Amino acid sequence: MPPTARRPRTLPCCRCRSGAARCRPGRGGIVTPTSRWPVPSLLRSLARAGWGDLSGREWQGVRSVLRALCDSLPDRSGEGHVTEPQIAQRAGLSLRWTRRCLHVLEDLGIVASWRRGGIVNGRPTPSWLRLSKRALVALVEAARPLREAADAARRSETRQRVAGVLWAVRSRRSDRAALAAGLHSPTGGGSPPTSAGAVDNRPCGHGEPRGPAACALCRHGIAA
Repeated sequence: MPPTARRPRTLPCCRCRSGAARCRPGRGGIVTPTSRWPVPSLLRSLARAGWGDLSGREWQGVRSVLRALCDSLPDRSGEGHVTEPQIAQRAGLSLRWTRRCLHVLEDLGIVASWRRGGIVNGRPTPSWLRLSKRALVALVEAARPLREAADAARRSETRQRVAGVLWAVRSRRSDRAALAAGLHSPTGGGSPPTSAGAVDNRPCGHGEPRGPAACALCRHGIAA
């Protein structure tokens, strides 16, 4: 009786930690993000895509607070307890600016749920926040076309700059070659060519008794 063929084991994906069949590459070999991914992987994909709508200097604080939330909440669920001073400390921002950026993230739908902490029964309680993975996936998908267009424009600009540099180098070399070629073929009169190894000791027309080889005017082709 032939042995029963064993079904190959499905390896877990490095991002979503689930079966590889759930995380397949999209067009051009680019992996399409899903809400199954951990929050750090989604944020990393968003950063590689250029941040999309969150790019620019004016959104720097929002990006810092979003990274601080990613570092403060569990990777898998993206939800948990955290205090606003902890977020401000991890984002490197003031408490007032951190609160403002949190409200912006809530308006954008990235912070899907936010139960404010406070004093309960005389004891301080942290806030409870939940990040929306679907909102992060939407940001990544919207940012990738913008990044691809920016990369194409940068590659075109680089090719044009390199082509200009190569043209300048080639033209400089051709000018030098023309000058060097002119030095080997002087025009005008001078002493007639002699055979190899023969020395012409006859006085030249300029009065040099040692011959044309010792006369500077003859060497430069100046007629007597």
